[in-house]
Amino acid sequence: MFAALATAVAFSSCETSRDDNPVLSTHEGEPVVNFLNDPVMQDQYIEFTTENEAGMLQLTCSQPEEYGYAASARYKVQVSMTEDFAEFRELNTAYPDCSEITPVNKNLAEAICELLQVKELTDLPEGYYPMYVRLRADIYTELGEVVPNTTYLSNVVAFKHVRVNYLAVWVADVPQDLYLIGTMNGWAADDAYKFYTGTEKNTWVTRKITIPAGESFKVSPATWNDKFNGEAFNAGLNQVGITVGQPYTLYVSQDSSDIPLSENFSGIAQLEYKGGAYILTLIPD
Repeated sequence: MFAALATAVAFSSCETSRDDNPVLSTHEGEPVVNFLNDPVMQDQYIEFTTENEAGMLQLTCSQPEEYGYAASARYKVQVSMTEDFAEFRELNTAYPDCSEITPVNKNLAEAICELLQVKELTDLPEGYYPMYVRLRADIYTELGEVVPNTTYLSNVVAFKHVRVNYLAVWVADVPQDLYLIGTMNGWAADDAYKFYTGTEKNTWVTRKITIPAGESFKVSPATWNDKFNGEAFNAGLNQVGITVGQPYTLYVSQDSSDIPLSENFSGIAQLEYKGGAYILTLIPD
């Protein structure tokens, strides 16, 4: 009799204890649930600039109760320029802590520029405008994979006054304050030797140029040591001269020397920023 009673109690305990035997509730689609808090900075005027790209906004939320227990949820930030989220961008980072959702300014500025279809600085709107934010919540496995049918979308909140004051997206064929400056153009900035943004991020190219053998040059803004790509820039000789068709790592310093060219060149000059270095390649026709 005692053994039978103990078995019945054990069975009842397993059936009724949600803590000891949690069951994840799944669902179809992406239901909207009110779990995102109003941001502290929602009424402040926020300007995204190249100087504050590493800064972050702060969001907090509570885990959706619909999962049935305190499951291992993660949250991704979605951004839109309209409250109905007819078009939006989702940032890559997944946050595991409801109280530490901190989208980076650079990523937010990039999303805004993409949504506004910005191609040049004049496409950026004047003044401030609202930026709408919501979260996507998913349950993840221990291997970091999303569990199917666990997505919830949060309510929408607004940062009411934001603006981007620079091109946060990579746009090809934008003229730069950067030139090949040397003996072939009298050591002065010449539009014929100007660099433009390339089709790939962190690349810049000239139009077709011709440089005779025996000339020498450097890569610089129109004014020596003015900023390019966020740093004072004056790029020149790195031990030996440049060879046509071969990548050449520039020496960036206000004390850099001129780069000699020992052969005729006709083609396009390409500058690439890679691994912390600037690499110049003279690509022949």
